[in-house]
Amino acid sequence: MKHVRIGSKTAMKFTPIYFPNATELTIDYLFKTIDQSISVTLNRHLPLKQIRKLTIDFYQFPFEEILRLLNSLTNLQILIFDSIVFEQNHRHFIQITDNFDEYSTNLTIKHLEIRHRCSFEQIELLVYLFPNIEILKTKFSRQEMRPILRYLFTNGKYLNFLCLFQTNHRSFKEVCTFIEDENFVGEFSIRFLNRNVFLWW
Repeated sequence: MKHVRIGSKTAMKFTPIYFPNATELTIDYLFKTIDQSISVTLNRHLPLKQIRKLTIDFYQFPFEEILRLLNSLTNLQILIFDSIVFEQNHRHFIQITDNFDEYSTNLTIKHLEIRHRCSFEQIELLVYLFPNIEILKTKFSRQEMRPILRYLFTNGKYLNFLCLFQTNHRSFKEVCTFIEDENFVGEFSIRFLNRNVFLWW
């Protein structure tokens, strides 16, 4: 089995099944750990170093656990969050932890997808956490569009593709105007399709 979906720790506890060929992992909102780390729990059932795509539909454990899990997924290329709670202490944790250099060194994520609306501070945190991303798919408010785009183009070192989910034609025109105002014309390609804005350069 290549794709493993885990939604119940109870089922895992009483079903000692190992998935040696797994390359894709989905964790849904029912999964949580109490007595040990999520990395330890998952590693008993599939080879974490082999996972290339991780989807987290929801989580009920500290963000620190997310970082530890990502640090164990040394070949992870695609990371998708359906719903994630960003807290101020997450940024504080990242800045003060002695292990962040280790985290950032091991993170190989190139494709990041956040399916809920992100604020400027959250985008800033994501770029800080995942400096190697080339593809970013997310959504944010029209009010913050210009500062977020400016930040991404300035700080997204490897970023070359951006998809904005669930937008409208007005937002599309806002992006086009921003590109013209910033003199990016000729360097960017932009499309509006099925309420999504696609931008690549």
